[in-house]
Amino acid sequence: FNSDIFVDLGNNASNDRYYGRLQVERAFDETLATATITLDGGNFALDSISADTDDLIVTCTEVGNPGNFSNFSSALTIAGSNVDFTNCKFASTVAVNDVNSSFTNGSITGIATVNANETTFDSVDLASNLVANNKVIIQNSTDITGTLTLSGANSSVNASTLNSTTALGATGITIQNSTIKNTVSSADDTDVEGLTLASNTFDGGANHEAISIGTGSSQNSTMTFNANTFSGAITKAIVLKSGTSTIYANTIGSSLAAGAGTANIGI
Repeated sequence: FNSDIFVDLGNNASNDRYYGRLQVERAFDETLATATITLDGGNFALDSISADTDDLIVTCTEVGNPGNFSNFSSALTIAGSNVDFTNCKFASTVAVNDVNSSFTNGSITGIATVNANETTFDSVDLASNLVANNKVIIQNSTDITGTLTLSGANSSVNASTLNSTTALGATGITIQNSTIKNTVSSADDTDVEGLTLASNTFDGGANHEAISIGTGSSQNSTMTFNANTFSGAITKAIVLKSGTSTIYANTIGSSLAAGAGTANIGI
């Protein structure tokens, strides 16, 4: 490495600076208190952040050419809680296994897997799939190229772009103010009561149903579909097989010729 890592420890602990490839993991593993770590450019082959490392802020700074932020080159598993990344790039997969972590700006090339509650993606480019097995917050121009799986109750997506399919697998999910390019659906025998899809633009290019809710949703909490705009090559706007729903103020259209299937609400 031509760069270094600066660790600013909280709780009145002394600061330290780590140099070179062999000290990368030491910088993280020895940071047991509340701390801020700054990565000044370069590639870092870190494969894990231990469960002992909580309350960690990692900031990647731009060095040299525009966009040359620090890059985590290996698959990374985050076992600590409250680990927050800003402006960092991840060249491989990322797995979050403890609560309250966040990613702000930056990018993730491999599959991102969330196995703990309250993980936030804020203005992040995800080039592959996001598999959220617990609650996630996706917001502020986050762009997801691959499939999105939402299996955590009360997960939310706001002001983001979903380029592939979205699979719903939990109750109380909210998707709003977003651009959606493919089907949002739940499988049969899956309860997604309390779902809200509001003020989204559905404008995908391939023939598809925009929203398809399978069997299994209970009637304890109403699903709401309002102020969405449906266009592009959609065959149906909303298909519902279960649950109780409120549908209002949606604009429904399709670019498909009548023979290919016009857009409609199917209940």
